[in-house]
Amino acid sequence: MQPQTFIFFGIAGSGKGTQVELLINVLKKQDGRECLFTSTGNEYRKLIKSGNYTSTLVKDSVTRGVLQPDFLTTTLFTNILISDLIADINLIADGYPRT
Repeated sequence: MQPQTFIFFGIAGSGKGTQVELLINVLKKQDGRECLFTSTGNEYRKLIKSGNYTSTLVKDSVTRGVLQPDFLTTTLFTNILISDLIADINLIADGYPRT
């Protein structure tokens, strides 16, 4: 079986995390491959906690309910892939792409 990519979309609290956990368990049982789970929401929460200038801007826009700029979301997602993606692994993305 080839490695697969899955993308989950939905509002906060819609059950994406639950579905991801179920999918990871099924995939591991089927082919034994590890899964790389990416969550732009988790990455934004880490960024906000960092306390730098960019985090202040992001926190302000999140508080106002504004979607983050595409370039920033793409950068966060790309950084995950650069640092954590390996050959022959399933990829599960939560919240990317979102425009």
